[in-house]
Amino acid sequence: MLGYCVKLNVKLLVEIIEFRKKFAEIKSKNAEIPELRRKVADIEAENVKLRQIIEKNTKHDIREVASKHVVYG
Repeated sequence: MLGYCVKLNVKLLVEIIEFRKKFAEIKSKNAEIPELRRKVADIEAENVKLRQIIEKNTKHDIREVASKHVVYG
């Protein structure tokens, strides 16, 4: 009976060690989340700026094309 209890105790200790390793990995990954959110926010802000530049350039291009096609009478 004592041998069985020792084997079970060892098995449970091994499982505890594995759970602690997994917990440490998850904790490490969770620590990255705020940094990733900040990076996403930075990229979204940059995308807004780029969209504004594209819109401005498109309007400019339209005015350029329109001015070349004006018929002077």
